[in-house]
Amino acid sequence: MELFVTLGLFVIFCTFLSFRSPSKRSKRTSRSFCLSAVSRPLTLAGFTTMDGETTGWTADIVIETLTSPLNIASVGGIPIGIVQIVLVVGILIYCFHHQMESAIIKWFESFSLKVIVPLLIIVLGLVASVISAILAAIILIEIVNSMPLPKKAK
Repeated sequence: MELFVTLGLFVIFCTFLSFRSPSKRSKRTSRSFCLSAVSRPLTLAGFTTMDGETTGWTADIVIETLTSPLNIASVGGIPIGIVQIVLVVGILIYCFHHQMESAIIKWFESFSLKVIVPLLIIVLGLVASVISAILAAIILIEIVNSMPLPKKAK
C-alpha cells in the first residue's frame, strides 16, 4: 500500500510540474486543476498510516483549510483575510483604473522601459512579503496591461 501511495504522489507531482496553460480552455480549468492537485494527495494520504498521526481527510483538516489562510489580521474585532484584501484592492483598481493608467503612461514617457521593468519587479518582489504575492501579481498585471506597448510585447 505504501508503494501505491508513493507512486500516486509522484504522478501527481509530475503532472503538476508539467502543467502548461497554452489554450483558453486550460486557462479556464486551471483553478479546478489546482484544487484537484491539492485534494488528490490528501486523499492518497488516507491510504497510508503513520504512527501517532491521522492521515487523509478529517473534519479538522477541512475546517483549518477553510479558516486558517483567510484570517490575516483583525480590525475592530472583524477578521480581515486575503480574500477581503484582494477584493478591496480589486475594487480600488477598478475605480481608479483611468488615473492609474495615465500615471503609468507618464512613467513610460519619462523613463526607459529598461529602467522601469527591472525596478518594478524588484520593488514588487520586496513589497510582496508585506502586501502578499497575490496583490503584487495583481498590481504587476495592471501595470503591464497599462503599458503603451503592443499586445504581443506585453
